[in-house]
Amino acid sequence: METQKSEIPLNYKTVKTTKGRIDKGLLAIPVSLLDLFPKSNGFIYLVDDNGIEKKHHFTARDGSTRECRIGTMKQFYSEYQIQDGDELVLQKIDEGKFRLIPEILFRQRFLASLSNLENSTDDDSVQHSLADIEKFANVTLEQILENEFVRLARKATVQKRTVLPVDHGMMKEIVPPFLRKILQMVYRGKCQISNFSFLKRNGDPYFEVHHINPEQSHHL
Repeated sequence: METQKSEIPLNYKTVKTTKGRIDKGLLAIPVSLLDLFPKSNGFIYLVDDNGIEKKHHFTARDGSTRECRIGTMKQFYSEYQIQDGDELVLQKIDEGKFRLIPEILFRQRFLASLSNLENSTDDDSVQHSLADIEKFANVTLEQILENEFVRLARKATVQKRTVLPVDHGMMKEIVPPFLRKILQMVYRGKCQISNFSFLKRNGDPYFEVHHINPEQSHHL
């Protein structure tokens, strides 16, 4: 298994294809990922973005080989135009059910959803973007927000905060909804200093987000 740094703030597993396996319509699973798969021959299901399951032959690892294999892959390879050396993101959805996504498409979709999240203008669009990432990236909401918290907190430069003209004078820009969502999850609606929180009538914590340095732009 190789561990490589990714351009997206997420850990995921990939399987590299080879021309020989593509020509035979097979996908070889390396030893490092064997624990995700059944221990005996049979069938597994690959699940697409629409939730449709397709049955595939599966060969478990035995004494003659150090890998297990997924068969009947020719249609998948043709549909995504998979070439020698391309990597596929492998996700275990459930027992015997998996999702395979070409890594280049996985990165593109993740970065697009991340951009939608960061440009969200209200809570509904934040929830929609998070739900999209949660579904196709196969990670929990907490993992997404924690990863975003770390990524944004590590940004090297902090810009000067924008000041907006309004009818009665000037106003500094407000905190974006997606940053509120991150801080709500990380700090559970409690003060970062005192750990205190007011509760609303429905029992949820009431909190407000402010800039520690009012002259700097949004930075965790």
